Amino acid sequence: MNYSRLAPFYQCIERCTMGSALQRARTGQLDRLAAMTQPQRVLIVGEGDGSFLLQFARLFPTAHITVVEPSAGMVARAQARLRRAGLASERIAFRQEPLLEAELPEAAYDLIVTLFFLDNFEDALMRASVAKLNACACDSAYWLLSDFCLPSRGWRRLRARFWLRVLYGFFGLSAGLSARVLPDFERAVQATEFCEVHRHGLCGSLLFSALYRMPARVMTV
Repeated sequence: MNYSRLAPFYQCIERCTMGSALQRARTGQLDRLAAMTQPQRVLIVGEGDGSFLLQFARLFPTAHITVVEPSAGMVARAQARLRRAGLASERIAFRQEPLLEAELPEAAYDLIVTLFFLDNFEDALMRASVAKLNACACDSAYWLLSDFCLPSRGWRRLRARFWLRVLYGFFGLSAGLSARVLPDFERAVQATEFCEVHRHGLCGSLLFSALYRMPARVMTV
């Protein structure tokens, strides 16, 4: 899986297929998050071309951010976007490597961000990714998750199945994506200690944006 070849055209592809819906899904929880906490150590996985990172860095100017993104093309575009906005700084570190190969500290981050990332994997790799991210989260951490979803019934389900088939087919050919169906990452996250704080659907329930929080562990003696 490599999105570098698509990096120069990704924003155009996104706008032509989904308009502004994907970006609204990425950023839809930011105001709620800001009202609840000011994260200081943030892990963003699969950021892509920096469209979310730019807004996040502006809204949370004291956060130290680690971005794990395997695509060299996407990393280059995200870094260029930050430079143009005057936001390139040492507080934003890029790791150009796959998540499951990255050496990341455990219990270190107070915010995990996965935006249209977990849909890239077949079930076993998705679950391994969720487990690794869960291990990286500290007590009372938040998890911001936005992605596609498959409604349970009706015309929305038929519409979602059509779009998912088109998108998986396209990215399979253009980026070497091996996944062909949407894994149940919401259930995988819910199987951790994270509890859902808020969730809302977009684009006729084809997309969703959710905010989770890990409760503080009670220390016993």
